[in-house]
Amino acid sequence: MANKIPVMIFPVKKLSKLVNPFQKTIGGRIAKRQPNLEYDLREAGIEFTPEYYCTASFYSSLMWGGFLAVFTLIATLARGIAHPFITAGAVGFVFFALLLFLHLWYPKILARKIAESVEKELIFALKELHMQVGAGVPLFEAMSNIAKSDYGKVSREFDISSKQVTAGTPEIVALERMALRTNSEHLKRALWQIITAMRSGSSVANAVKSEVDLLLSYKYRAIKSYSSELNFMILMYLLFAAVTPSIGLTLIILLSGFGGIKITPEFFMAMIALSFVAQVILIGIIRSRRPELGM
Repeated sequence: MANKIPVMIFPVKKLSKLVNPFQKTIGGRIAKRQPNLEYDLREAGIEFTPEYYCTASFYSSLMWGGFLAVFTLIATLARGIAHPFITAGAVGFVFFALLLFLHLWYPKILARKIAESVEKELIFALKELHMQVGAGVPLFEAMSNIAKSDYGKVSREFDISSKQVTAGTPEIVALERMALRTNSEHLKRALWQIITAMRSGSSVANAVKSEVDLLLSYKYRAIKSYSSELNFMILMYLLFAAVTPSIGLTLIILLSGFGGIKITPEFFMAMIALSFVAQVILIGIIRSRRPELGM
């Protein structure tokens, strides 16, 4: 169970006294607007109700927004900027809204990372399963060998199923439970193909091989798609990292001479901050779009 969530200002359990009285009011209203949150929480291994998680997210975002509002207020008062309370309130509200969105989006991100960790080792595990079953090794022995191998979460999933079979569960039922339990769509599809082959009496080795070939084809397509997206992302990164701080500011200074617009130090700081934030966002997008090869 994921109790410590990085975006939360406090561990989720420690907010229980503050969260419990407002689950139906605050949490219920937010949860109604997030119909997929219950599924995302379950897939991410976060064992809280959507109402509880939404209420905890609300208070965590409110605390972050409050801290940033106080910091902004102190900074604006020290600099003598006009309307310090309005500025601090606006900054606090914007960060509160952004962080609330991040809190609610985090279970989906975590579930995706879990699925990617499975798919990273899935090709190797399926190749070994194909070789062993094709060589005449019983399916249960092949599953046990994968469970004992170092295939990360794939080995852990097969270990759970192997223990279930040892305890008396039929192989097909154990594989069905794994297919319903896993977050990886590719592993789900491979397991359902194996189950279909077992029920129809066809070759399990051929079913596994077809899924390996399909997964390899998917990986190659993902690499090509990422390479085409990367060219555009690099262009945007250079725009914010090099063009905006240099040529952009120079052009603005020249145009301000004709229009009589005053360029203040705060404007330069805002442009630099905007460029920095844009670079961080683009780097995050590039990292998130990078495919997990596992080849």
